[in-house]
Amino acid sequence: MQQAEGTIRIAIFGYGRHAEMVRVPPLLEMPDVEIVAVADLKDDRLAKAAELPGPPRTYRDGIEMVEEEEIDILFSITGPLSRGPVECAAAARGAHIYTEKPQAYDIRIAAGMDEAVRNAGVMGEVGYRERYRPLFQEARRFLADKSIIHARYHWVGSRRPGARGATARRPGSAIEWGCHATDYVRFMTGLEIVRAQAFHCWSDARAVPLSVSVNYQLENGATATLGFPECLHKPYDYKKRENPDGVPWFMLYYEGGYLALHGYRKLVANDEVIYEAEPFDPWREQIVSFVDAIRHRDPSRHLADFHDCFRSIAAILAAWESGERDGECIDVGAFVREAQT
Repeated sequence: MQQAEGTIRIAIFGYGRHAEMVRVPPLLEMPDVEIVAVADLKDDRLAKAAELPGPPRTYRDGIEMVEEEEIDILFSITGPLSRGPVECAAAARGAHIYTEKPQAYDIRIAAGMDEAVRNAGVMGEVGYRERYRPLFQEARRFLADKSIIHARYHWVGSRRPGARGATARRPGSAIEWGCHATDYVRFMTGLEIVRAQAFHCWSDARAVPLSVSVNYQLENGATATLGFPECLHKPYDYKKRENPDGVPWFMLYYEGGYLALHGYRKLVANDEVIYEAEPFDPWREQIVSFVDAIRHRDPSRHLADFHDCFRSIAAILAAWESGERDGECIDVGAFVREAQT
C-alpha cells in the first residue's frame, strides 16, 4: 500500500458538475491536500478545472494522467460506462481509489476493478455515502440484535424521455438508486444477499423501464424487495427526502416488529419515533474520512470499503440480469465467480 506522507496528491477523473459542486470542495478545505491533475474529455470542464488552486495539470486521457502523474489518490467521478481501465491502472501504480456508484454496469468490469484494488493492496472507497449518515448508523445499531425477516425499499420516480428506437435500453433508477438501496439493506441488516431475481416493465416509447421489481434472499433466509415505479409526469423535489406517496423509503421487519426510515428525517420502530436526525452532510464526511484513513494509514476510518461494496453492485447487477432473463433466479456467488473467470 502506498504510504501518504506530507502532502496528499490527488487526481480527478471526470470533472462534471458533481465533482465541481460536491466532491472537490471538501478536498480544497483539507490541509496538506493538493489536486495535481484532472482528466476529462470536455474542454469546458478542463477549463473550469484549470481554475482550481495550483492549478492542476489537465488531460483528456485518464490513462495518460495516471501514468504521467505521481498521485496518492484517484477520485473517479466520471460515469460508470467510463470506468475500469483508468482505475485499474491507478491501483497498479499504488494509488488509492475512490469511485462513485454504481461502480460499473457490467459485472466483469466491476470484478476487475475489485481485483485490481485488492491485488495492489491499496485502500478503495465507493460512494455509498449514507453509510456515514448517523440515521443509517443508528438503524444498524438498533437492528444488530434483531432477527431480520424482510427488508423493503420503495422509490417513486419521474418518467424519463428517450424512445427505445433512438436510445439503447438503460436501467435508470433500478441500478442508479438500486445499488444504493442494496448496499444500505446490507449495511443496516449486516446480512449478505445470496439470490437475486427481478422483473422489468418496459414500454416501446421509453429507454428506461416503467418499473422494476427486485427480489432478494438474504443469507439467513430472510427476503427483501426493492420497487422502482417511474410514474410521475414531472420531476419530484427529492430535497424533501421522502417519497411523494408518503411511503417510507426503507422498512426493515424483524421478529417482533419493524423499523421504518422516513427519508433522512427519523426512525420509527413499532409506531414510536426512536431517532430524529439533525442536519448532516454525508458527502463531505465520506471524503474527509477516506482521505484521513489514507493520511493515518488506518482503513478503519472509512466505511464504504471497495471490496465490501463490490458485493452490493454484484447483487443488483445479478438482479438486473435476472430481469433480462425474464425473472430467472440467479445465485449471486455463482454470478460473481463466472465474471471472475
